[in-house]
Amino acid sequence: LQITNYEKNSLDLIIFIGGAVFVIPFLFSDATIDPVLSIKFLAWTVLTILIVLIFFIQSTKLRYSYDFTVIYRAIFPIAIGYVLVSGLSLIRAINLADGVFEWLKLSLSFIFLYVAGLILVRNKAGLLIITRSVIVTAFILGFIGICQYFQVAFSGIPGNHTIYATMANPNLFASALFLMLPFIFFGVLQFSGGWHKLSLITLTVVFFAVAVAESRAVWGAILISSVATILPVLLRHQKLKLTQNEKKSYLRRLLLILVIFLISFSAAVGSHSTENNHLCLFLNKSQPARLKNSDPPQVTLQTFTTLRGRWRYWQKSLQMIKAAPILGIGLGQWKIVFPVYDQKMRASRDGRSEMRVQRPHNDFFWVCSETGVLGLLGYLLFWGFVIFYSLRIICNAVDIQKKLFTILMLFGIIG
Repeated sequence: LQITNYEKNSLDLIIFIGGAVFVIPFLFSDATIDPVLSIKFLAWTVLTILIVLIFFIQSTKLRYSYDFTVIYRAIFPIAIGYVLVSGLSLIRAINLADGVFEWLKLSLSFIFLYVAGLILVRNKAGLLIITRSVIVTAFILGFIGICQYFQVAFSGIPGNHTIYATMANPNLFASALFLMLPFIFFGVLQFSGGWHKLSLITLTVVFFAVAVAESRAVWGAILISSVATILPVLLRHQKLKLTQNEKKSYLRRLLLILVIFLISFSAAVGSHSTENNHLCLFLNKSQPARLKNSDPPQVTLQTFTTLRGRWRYWQKSLQMIKAAPILGIGLGQWKIVFPVYDQKMRASRDGRSEMRVQRPHNDFFWVCSETGVLGLLGYLLFWGFVIFYSLRIICNAVDIQKKLFTILMLFGIIG
């Protein structure tokens, strides 16, 4: 694909990418309790409203017509049904304000998905522009995080760890970088010249940042997604109908990605172990000594930060599901109801050592406990159709770039 003057002058595409890729990820505020989520959600809402207004203005002109029939594709009716079921679950909510806030965020997500679909259908080179934009943003975020890790710069950005960039938390930071990986991979595998070199540099920065962020969930996501996407492609590469030169080129670039991963991870381990004088400290995810003095002390109940702790979260979530199997306990209520089901949680309430658990660290238990079996069904159907459409594109598309891009999006979805 080539970027034409049509895409370069497309107001909706410019605002969409500018806001979603270049503005929202870098927003933070010291004026709120949560320094990042509130301001980002507010900006996300303003961006969505602004794009919708542009739709109404430009749709009156023939040359700016949109294909609004996209909403009839199965994925959107399912999404609407899921939103409605989530709204109905609020009849059981203890804290209705929290529930309504979560429902508004959920509704905004699907509205934004529809808006993005309309824009990308009309702008054929939109995905190429988004890919390049995400690569630039990933590099900047990774660079900020690494500077924080080595205490070189950006320490004034609010956060609760040694590396978090503009996400306030290393897990959110690593998760954001993971979601950008498919676009970076596409740049490494498909681009040439300067954009290929930038993709390689960005990939190195991102892998290193993810490694030192010590987010085991993201490490696992990278491993599982790699196995689930790369192995089937290697085993059934004949269906991709690649030429011999294309096969050699992609294989070389895949090996390059693997080498960069190993070097970046090794450098991260070496950097961390040198500072802490022992490699095991890194692998055990102990806190570096340079954490801010203002940070709250770590909870002594080890089970809250280990697999045993998460196993208990899931057990208590099952109890919530049994108590309210149809519509759940109410959207946004898990963090409020959890202490009622957990004795150790109540026993830990002794001042600053109090543990505030926000989620069960498992989306399926989370969705089912809050919105019931009906909500879980809608959730599974939504992602099931996303995967179904992706596989259909991979099997039927003629353009190899489209196949590759879809495979990499599946990498992100599975993770």
